[in-house]
Amino acid sequence: TLMPFKDIQSGSVGIPLANSEVKIEAETGEVCTKAPWQMTGYYNEPEKTAEVIKDGWIHTGDQGEITKDGHLRLTGRVKDTFKTTKGEYIVPGPIEFKFVKSNFIEQICIVGLGVPQPMAMVNLSEIAAEFDKEEIEVEFNELLKTANAELQGYEKVKKIIVMKEAWSVENGILTPTLKIKRNQLDKKYKAAYHDWFAESANVLWK
Repeated sequence: TLMPFKDIQSGSVGIPLANSEVKIEAETGEVCTKAPWQMTGYYNEPEKTAEVIKDGWIHTGDQGEITKDGHLRLTGRVKDTFKTTKGEYIVPGPIEFKFVKSNFIEQICIVGLGVPQPMAMVNLSEIAAEFDKEEIEVEFNELLKTANAELQGYEKVKKIIVMKEAWSVENGILTPTLKIKRNQLDKKYKAAYHDWFAESANVLWK
């Protein structure tokens, strides 16, 4: 894709180049591309090639959407997608973006394997440390209302879980480039998701 000089849009990576095609897989939201110049496969790795090239389409691993005027917007990675017990696929990136606007949140990860609705695990910011617990809960309850108002029913976040343990490279939760390893959080806390979901409070401290 390339951004048209006369049609620059924030959040877009442009429109497909001439002689190329872009489509979005209906179930997973994955961005797939096809063009005469694309690779034919990985050298001496037929299995890896088969994972990436299917029916002539390159499966990028990125998730995205195509706007009405043909722009491609990237929304996340397929590997971050998970399915709730309702059978709905959750794309965490766009949901997380609605919550990071809060000055009280330093890091956030949307999780929800094994429960009906997604939940937000967060690390507090240095700013939040200046406020007491009750004030933070008021802020987060309001944040849930405003963020959920912009989400589909199956995407609505059930709870915000404030984690006592900071996420870092040292404890294996962050990559060296400071990206959150969602699979590591699931591995460490998945057994608690059901109990957290069942608690009455919308803001939990763990």
